[in-house]
This record gives sequence, structure tokens and C-alpha cells, in this order.
Amino acid sequence: MDFTQLNMTYIEDAINNMENKTVVFWGAGRRVRGFLQTYCIDKNYLPLPDFICDSTRDVPDTHIYNIPVLEFDQLKEMDSKNTAIIITAGLLDLQAQVIPNELYYFPIYHCRSFETYFYLKDNYQNYLMAVRLLNDEHSKHVYKSIFSNLLNGSLWCQSLFEPSPYFGNDIVRKLDDTEHIILAGAFNGKHIDRAFANNSKITVCAFEPNSEWHKVLAERYKTVPNVRIHNKALWDKIDKLKFNDNMSNYGLDAHVCDVKSENYDFFVESIDLDSTIMEKVTLIALDVEGSEQRAIKGATGIISRDRPKLAICLYHSIDDYIKIPMLVNQMNLTVPYRLYVKQHSCVTAIETVLYAI
Repeated sequence: MDFTQLNMTYIEDAINNMENKTVVFWGAGRRVRGFLQTYCIDKNYLPLPDFICDSTRDVPDTHIYNIPVLEFDQLKEMDSKNTAIIITAGLLDLQAQVIPNELYYFPIYHCRSFETYFYLKDNYQNYLMAVRLLNDEHSKHVYKSIFSNLLNGSLWCQSLFEPSPYFGNDIVRKLDDTEHIILAGAFNGKHIDRAFANNSKITVCAFEPNSEWHKVLAERYKTVPNVRIHNKALWDKIDKLKFNDNMSNYGLDAHVCDVKSENYDFFVESIDLDSTIMEKVTLIALDVEGSEQRAIKGATGIISRDRPKLAICLYHSIDDYIKIPMLVNQMNLTVPYRLYVKQHSCVTAIETVLYAI
């Protein structure tokens, strides 16, 4: 396949070199099972690893998917020339352990690089279409650079960073007095506070399905008349969904679970914006941990009626980077949206936002 705009050499070489190496998946949390099932078993894109290890938790199992669990100290003693490590954990969680544990001589890759590579193999033409949908050269540069960084394992990139997600930037500047904003997920309230710092006269309707953070928000804003807090998940319909509140990580990765998942904490009620919000909406900001596409589909009536500005996180899956710009572009609006992309973090694979204006 001719990837004319992206250099795939790094991952292609890594895959080829694994044939002659001992392969270790580093990280035995929730990511490893999905990654192993999808890319090693279902699609057979990668060889099964020889071992799985973890350095941040005790793993009670001796095997995961019949793969032996290795003690971390045993990994450190392996021959670096004949071993390849794939990190199957958070973006930067384990990188900080490379130097103190003297793992810097090992070839170490992150699972997100492989996820990006394999997705593009199947969806490269859609990637090119998404690039063409963007309205300016800066957005195209940011978007393509993110993919390039993911493919090459560059998970830290200060040069793309721009401050002020959703508003207060050069795409959405000062909020006016009549703004009615939808914020989801509201998390710890930082973006609600930012919105009122931008203009204290606006109205905010916030959604936070994580029960612990909802309690915090409800208490904090109980005397603020122009804030409403809903303990609901945004979706494309009213439903009950499996939900992992991720409170062991302060709720940073709280998310709706797959219907077949057994790794969930409770059921959460979901709603769609079209059946919930009757007022005119001027801005919808979505950071809903992978539910963005469903939430957009549940707001098509509001979007058609009010044409609000949109600020939608793309980074929760590689599929979202491609599908969300296409989904917004396909809306049958009298005045089509202009699409922009900004990177609001120095970590490549988080806080990438699509703006539709």
C-alpha cells in the first residue's frame, strides 16, 4: 500500500523484527486484553506475545489468554538485543519507568502506534478524505502531525500545543451573554469554571455520568442558577448502559462499556440531547470518553435547528479521528460547518479537538 503522506517505516520495521525476538507486552490492565484479542487473535496482525508483565500492580493470574505472566524483574534481566517490548498501558504511565529500571537499551513501542498503523491500513482513503475536509492549512498540519507522531511513537510533542480548549482561543473567542452551552463530560468542573471566567452571564448545561464527580459538581454549583448538572451519559437514545467509573484513576478514564463487557461498575442512564434540551443551544463541547459519535447522532435535531458551534474531542479512538469529521460534514445544513483541528495538550494522543463553526 502506498502511504503517500505518512511514513510507516517505524512500525513496519518493528513488526518485521518481532519474528526473531521475544515479545513482551508491558502492562496487564484493561488495555492488554482488548489489544491482544483484536490484533493478535481476531485479526492476526501481530504474533502472540511470549510474555505479559506489569510493573505497577500485582497480577494474580499466572496466565492471561494462555500467555505466561512474567515478573517485572525477570523482564529487566532479559537480553535487550533479542527482546521487543510493547507497552499496553496508558500513554505515558510506564515511560517514566524506563530510565530508573535501565530499560533504555530495549526496543520499546506503544500499542497506540500499532493501533494507528493497522487502522490506516484499512482506512487510508478515509484518512485522506478527513484531511481534505479541514478548512485551513494549520488544521491539516496539526491533524497529519498527530498521525505521524502516533505512527512513530512520539507521544510527547510540545510544538503542536495550543491553550484554551473549547473557547477562549482563536476559533471560539469570547463567549457572549446569550450563550447556552452544553458541556459533557463535566468531570471535575474545570471547564465550567473556565466558561464562567470567560463570561459569567452564560448558561451551562453539564452532563457527568460518573456518580462521584456528579456529587462534587452538584454541591459546588447548587447555588449557581445558570448551571444545570445532569448525572447522565450522552448517547443517541434513552437507555441503560454499562459504565466503568475508573475512580482508581480519579475518573479520568470513566467510560461506557461494551454491551458484552464484564468489567463495569454499574449501569448508568443515557439520554440524547434532542429529547432533553428544548432551549436554543449555541455551543456543544463533548469529551465523553469514546461516546462522541453516539452523542452527536443524538443531537442532530438541535444541530439542524440551532447550528451551534461544536467542539468535539477526537482522541478517544483512532476511529473517532476519521469518522467524526465525516459525520459532522454529512449533516444536511443550510450553511455547512467549517472544520478546524487544534491540539490542546503536549501529549500527542490526548486533547485533540475538532471545531465546527
